[in-house]
Amino acid sequence: MRLAAQRGAIALASVFRQLNQIAQLSNKKLETVVRETLVGLGTSIIIKTPVDTGRARGGWIAHQNMQPTTSPEIADKSGSIAINGVQVVAGKFDIGSTFYFVNALPYAEVLEYGSSKQAPGGMVRISIAELPGILDDRIAKLR
Repeated sequence: MRLAAQRGAIALASVFRQLNQIAQLSNKKLETVVRETLVGLGTSIIIKTPVDTGRARGGWIAHQNMQPTTSPEIADKSGSIAINGVQVVAGKFDIGSTFYFVNALPYAEVLEYGSSKQAPGGMVRISIAELPGILDDRIAKLR
């Protein structure tokens, strides 16, 4: 557990450094970085979600300022429908709002904690750990 906590602290330190860099950007650029980061993070989570019928990938839903309590009942083996949903919501995201990204399927949490051989380390935790790299990519694109 200590190793995980140390990795988390390192990732957070990196994110805070990146947030300082973002703060130096204009509001329009800031909006772009935030929106593209939300798309990058959501896409990463969707792609890492194990696939059997495609319902787990299709169960991801994004929303601004309202936490979804249900997930779509669609089979989305490629993840393209769910990714499109993230792109639409993130594309309209307002700074200062809350972005929710939820998979409310009853077995989504079980998948996150290693019940699938396709994603033994989960999807969300791994994608969050990759967030500093996603931010670096988005910031670099604007310089």
